[in-house]
Amino acid sequence: MEVPWLLVAHGSVTALVVVSFLCGQWPIFEGTFVQSINHFLTFGAYHYLLYVSRASLLRLLSLLPSA
Repeated sequence: MEVPWLLVAHGSVTALVVVSFLCGQWPIFEGTFVQSINHFLTFGAYHYLLYVSRASLLRLLSLLPSA
């Protein structure tokens, strides 16, 4: 039976993201890619989400008729 490589790859990436999110600030991960992923998840992705949601909200408000 062949190994479902897509499932193995997905599980590995998921485990890496979970470890990065939960443990990325530990001193043992300082200067590694795990810390970089943690920084992206906790700062970069969050600020991008705020930027996109704020832009979408402003776009929706501009479509409303003024009173």
